This record gives sequence, C-alpha cells and structure tokens, in this order.
Amino acid sequence: MLIRKPADLRYSDVTPKEVYLNRRKFIGAGVATLGALALPSVSLATTKINGLVQTGPYRNLGNEKPSPKATVTGYNNFYEFGTGKEDPAQNAPKWKVPAEWNIRIEGEVMQPKTLSLDQVMKLAPAEERIYRHRCVERWSIVVPWIGFSLSTLLKQVQPTGKAKYVAFETYYDPKSMLSPREAGIPFPYVEGLRLDEAMHPLALLSFGMYGETMPNQNGAPIRLVIPWKIETTYPYSKEETFIVPPDRPFFDTMTCLAFLAGCTERIQLGMSVMVLPYRHPLHWSRIATTIDQLSNGRLILGVGVGWMEEEFAAMNAPFKERGKVSDEQLTLIKQLWSEEHITFHGQYYQADDIAFLPKPYQKPRLPIWVGGEGKYAQRRAGQYGDAWFPYFVKVTPNELAAGFENVRAEAKKAGRNPDEIELACCLPVELIPTAGPQITDYLKGSLEQVTERLQQFIDVGVIHIGLQFMIPHYPERQEQIDRFAREALPGLKEYGKT
Repeated sequence: MLIRKPADLRYSDVTPKEVYLNRRKFIGAGVATLGALALPSVSLATTKINGLVQTGPYRNLGNEKPSPKATVTGYNNFYEFGTGKEDPAQNAPKWKVPAEWNIRIEGEVMQPKTLSLDQVMKLAPAEERIYRHRCVERWSIVVPWIGFSLSTLLKQVQPTGKAKYVAFETYYDPKSMLSPREAGIPFPYVEGLRLDEAMHPLALLSFGMYGETMPNQNGAPIRLVIPWKIETTYPYSKEETFIVPPDRPFFDTMTCLAFLAGCTERIQLGMSVMVLPYRHPLHWSRIATTIDQLSNGRLILGVGVGWMEEEFAAMNAPFKERGKVSDEQLTLIKQLWSEEHITFHGQYYQADDIAFLPKPYQKPRLPIWVGGEGKYAQRRAGQYGDAWFPYFVKVTPNELAAGFENVRAEAKKAGRNPDEIELACCLPVELIPTAGPQITDYLKGSLEQVTERLQQFIDVGVIHIGLQFMIPHYPERQEQIDRFAREALPGLKEYGKT
C-alpha cells in the first residue's frame, strides 16, 4: 500500500463504493496507499479466532443485529471470481492463498515497509466490529468483522506532511481469476481513500468475520472495511435506506432537464421531485421558466420539501422549517410568474419592486405537482398545486383516493376549485416471471397482475403514474422497462381513455 500525493491519485482511480462494498476492501500492492494487500479470498478453511475483543468503543455503534452468515458468505460482489452474486462462493474456495503474503507500504512515508501477513495481524488485538453496509443495488448487510483500525498499520510507516491519499491495489492471479475482459473491470483493481478517511478509527483492516478467519469469497486473507451510511431514514424504500450511496454522483435535476429539453421535441419533462427549501426561489424559478421556454412548454414542476437532514445541514438550511419555507416560496413564485413589478415581504424572503423574466411559456403558469404523502403535503397540494404527486412504497388505490379527497378538501378551504387539481403518483414496481400472490399494497407481480393493478389506480382517477423498476441491475432493468412499454403500456393508455 502506498501513500500517494494528490496529483498521483485521480478521481477515476476511486471506484463507486457499492462496487467493492461486499467484494473486497482489500489492500493491494499499492500505489500511494497502503502497499500491496490483496483482495482475494483465502484458500484455507476458516478457523476460529481466539482472544477476540468484543468490548471496544466501536464494536456496534448502530446496535445492529448481524445478517445470517450464509447470506453474507453466499451473496457477494467479487468479480475476480465471477460476475454473478453466487459465483464467488462457488469459485473462490478453489483459489489458494500464496504461502508468502506480503504487504508493501511506500510512497509519501518516512519509513517504507514490507510486512508479512503474520506481522500485520500482530500489530494490535483483534476486535469484533459490527458494521452495516448498503449497496446501490438495494440490499444491505450487517457483518461482524474482525480486525483493527487501519490507522494502526499506517502509523507504522509515518506518512509525511505531503501525503493526502491512500491507494489500495488488489492482488491479481490471472491463472485463477477472471480476465478483465470477462469481468468487465480492470485488474488489478485500485481503490483510494483520503488520508483523513484512512486514519479514521472506523476504517477497519479486517482478516475475519463471525468469529473466524475470512472466507475466500469475502476477501481473504485480509481486506479493508469502510462503514458508510446516511443516518436519516429514507421514506421511499422498503428498507428505509436511500437508494444512492453518498459517494455516488447524483446529477442535478434542472441541469439534466435542460439537457433533455434540447434533445427532445414532444415528450413532457419533469422530476420527482425538486427539493425547494435549500434552493433560492429567485434562482430555481428562473431556471424552470427558462427550461419551459426552451422546451416550448413541456416542463412539469414536481416540488417537495425534502427528507435528508444531512443535505440541509450541508446547505446551512433549517430542516425543521422546511415546510414553511416551501410554502413561502410557492407563494412568492405565483407573483414572480404573473406580475411585472414584484414586491414581497415574507418571513424568509424579501423583494422590493423587482422584475422577473422570462415568464413561463405555459399559461397561466408552469404546472406545479406537489410531492409528499402526509397531511401537510396534502394541504400544500390543495393550496398551491396543480396535482398531488406522492411517492408511496405501499398503497392501495382506495388509500390513495382517500388521501386525494383530503387534498380536494384543502383546496376548497383555500378558495380554489378542487376539480382543477389532478392526482398523480410514483410507485415502485417489481415484475416477476410468473403470477405471484394477489397484489395488495405493494406493486409486485407478473406483468398481467401489475397491469391489472395499475388499471385500478386509473379507476380512482390517477392521471399519471411514475414507475420505478426495482430490479437492481441495469441490463435486466432495461429489459423490464422495454417489455412493459411493449406489452403493457399501449393497453393502459387505451384503458385510460375509457
């Protein structure tokens, strides 16, 4: 493992965390990081680790219950031993760990070293640490790892003041492992951490799990384990965890829609949803009207108040006041989009005789679809929206219709015509090959079952349904979307006209 200067480590060297989360976190013959630790799994049968410290301060910060061992050892991303989830458990045990397993640590260090695996494992007592890991593929695991803080190893070589990153390169045996072409990724593999991340006490150098030495398919003989999670509960997945890990690129909504406006001519453009309270209304509303003008009136503005406290903290925006801030923004944009001279004095925003251009292409304004599921979101939709646009993980058509009646009642209270507000929604969908149990509140079944259920949503007045296909892998997801578009969508369009 090497310690690398910033110019030596490119962003492209650091791969998405979900790709390697349950795969290896190994340390490899390195480049600007901790020298060459290998990522492969051990060939030895696992053995019990004695003298395990189970009382450390980082043992179980989340009070988590470990996942079944069979799940963690049988469902892995480890592309050197296969691209399927079950392949590593079948193929990795055939691989034999070299008799001499050395870890090279060099680069921006005062004392470069090459240590044997035995020397590394004697640097500190073995601790049990129970960490949760989440994958972008919508699964998570809780694993009782065994090891000690990576910083213990790094301190052996004394990083210099110039060291900024730690790079890790995997072990690669072309005779026993897939080729880069077969796996679809380059080998040996390189990962990287900032030095401060690597020195964090939660960064774990692990050589075991479940009280035993590391199984091959989980990264034996030694690997790196990095816990990573967003603390705020995500309300739009069954697991209540956000679908995109915090280290993955997440493109800006309005920028993407501006790009799509220039690539398309007829399709409507929208989002589910743009979070209002940490954006300034004079800024985002002008971008929205610009897109509406450039697309000749094809933009639908989906808006919401947000859910992730970490985002608000990073933007220095008041999380607990996000509903009030959003309501004030929606009040302000009504003036921005309709008046020539705008004067506004609210609790959060002030404007004195300002002009706002361009106005929306659509008249009298851009359609505003208000997201959110609870009573405050329903009230906001009734007061300000052209549609209520919730995302329910689980909901029946009748439950959705009941919520919409509340929206209509709020519209009437606000002096609006309830008939001017429409009902839209987003739903997750899981397509399975053959018919399963009758669908209740979660959209999972065969294509025929899902189509029948969507017709029932249409029956209660839903004019638009955004479907999120939950199959984790892109090729299979694309296949499901294409099949749905071919076999179900034409009939649903016709059904909606009746």
